[in-house]
Amino acid sequence: MSVSDAQLVEGESPRAPGQPVNRRRGPGDVFPGSLNSGGGAATTGNSSAGGGIVSGGPCGPVVPSSGPSMRKLSNNVGGGAAANHLIPGSTSSAAAAQDRAQKAALDMMIAATGGTGGLATKLGMVPAGAAQGATASADKSGDQLALNAGDEYSRVITPETAMTDEVEEVCGSLVECLELRKHWLFRPSLSAEARRHEQEAAVPSDIIPDPFKYEPMPQSGHTFRMVDGVMAVYGSEDREQLDNLFPVPGTASEFFTDMHRILRYGSSGPVKSFCHHRLILLEQKFNLHVMLNSDKEFRAQKAAPHRDFYNVDTHIHHSACMHQKHLLRFIKSKLRKEPDEVVIFRDGKYLTLQEVFESLKLTGYDLNVDTLDMHADKNTFHRFDKFNLKYNPCGQSRLREIFIKQDNLIHGRFLAELTKEVFSDLESSKYQHAEMRVSIYGRKAMEWDILAAWVVGFQLHSDNNVWLIQIPRLYNVYKETGVIENFQQMLDNIFEPLFEVTADPATHPQLHVLLSMVVGFDMVDDESKPERRPTKHTEPPERWNTKHNCAYAYYAYYIYANL
Repeated sequence: MSVSDAQLVEGESPRAPGQPVNRRRGPGDVFPGSLNSGGGAATTGNSSAGGGIVSGGPCGPVVPSSGPSMRKLSNNVGGGAAANHLIPGSTSSAAAAQDRAQKAALDMMIAATGGTGGLATKLGMVPAGAAQGATASADKSGDQLALNAGDEYSRVITPETAMTDEVEEVCGSLVECLELRKHWLFRPSLSAEARRHEQEAAVPSDIIPDPFKYEPMPQSGHTFRMVDGVMAVYGSEDREQLDNLFPVPGTASEFFTDMHRILRYGSSGPVKSFCHHRLILLEQKFNLHVMLNSDKEFRAQKAAPHRDFYNVDTHIHHSACMHQKHLLRFIKSKLRKEPDEVVIFRDGKYLTLQEVFESLKLTGYDLNVDTLDMHADKNTFHRFDKFNLKYNPCGQSRLREIFIKQDNLIHGRFLAELTKEVFSDLESSKYQHAEMRVSIYGRKAMEWDILAAWVVGFQLHSDNNVWLIQIPRLYNVYKETGVIENFQQMLDNIFEPLFEVTADPATHPQLHVLLSMVVGFDMVDDESKPERRPTKHTEPPERWNTKHNCAYAYYAYYIYANL
């Protein structure tokens, strides 16, 4: 029998509209024939003991339930043929929803009692001996489905947002932003589906067993030249350099125009309200997912033979990859073991490590974590100038040049030894990985060769680390010091060596080896500085020769286009 929820009152029997409320029923009571015509299963409305199931035809005996009272029960329990009569006043949609809810409740009861035979036995509808035989011959596939259903994740489904004119306009703006993203997005020549046949590697050394082995490769024959700040590549047969083989999706003017369009949509009030509502809804759905499925995720994680997640830090400046105590122990060790090593040229003369500390009026005994003063505390919050000063041990730039620079008088030997110790710590922890960032400034073209010679010369490689190149946005500093004349020179120093080694690896063999370990590029600087956004009328790089620094979006386009 299907009864709508609105007609079920706690502690009362189901009743038709307009009929008086029945009294509480006991185990021996029977239902009126009008409520159970045709025979079958029905439930009482008792809130505690005394509820039961009618079976065996109209006005049959009530069988007491062994557990808490059941307000609703679906059809055909224990072989009883329940009639699907609707009480007057109920609707077909409510009845359909009630049927689905009852079927789900029945499935849960069957799974909890070990099949339909177990349920019938607990309800007292089948003799114990017959129930045992029926249970033994129950359908195994149904039981397996019930067990598998317990391992499935519960989905959290929310209703769709009502479509109004404002919501429709907002959705159109968001779709336009997605199309702009698709237009400027880089697409690899081979998709993930096309590379499914490739064997997966557990560690990078499975792909490149000897990362420092240089294998000569023939020249590609391509030629290249800078055109408005972007490198154009031509084929070996294109002597006139007319057909660019790798054009970018758009010019700088088009990039800045699309960027302003996205920013305009992002500052729109309706877009903010819509996105905020969606984010709050997503957060609440996740919280519900955690409540429903956290135990299942925990069991699945325990059953996995390996860890699903690794501790990966994707923003480690290589100069700060060690902690303070590690660096302090290393400095004391070098001061004790190699005091006579010539490490720096200052004030017109070469100084040993011992002489450097004497000039600073420091000894190994005086050094401690507080004296080192390289901890980023609350004073560095939103203070990029103070943050940079924390890279100087004991506040001395000469100690930074000696211990955490690779371009110095000892060719970065101290930093290389310190890096190997950090690699050893990562490998011993097994589940820790890092993307260490090394800087290319763009002041001179030889920076790539210096960095490559340092990495390859000291054999700095670990399966727990990859290298990432960061480009500080310091054009204004280089312009003021007279190192470069315009922004185009900075781009040339950064990208020309990369295109040279790509076209002919023999021109920079060590750089060719290094690039196999590099996974990406990034820009770094103080993002809190106010700046003017570039427009379609902004000067190209060869004419950007002012003392002012370029905007972040200006750097972003030209680095993106050349990559």
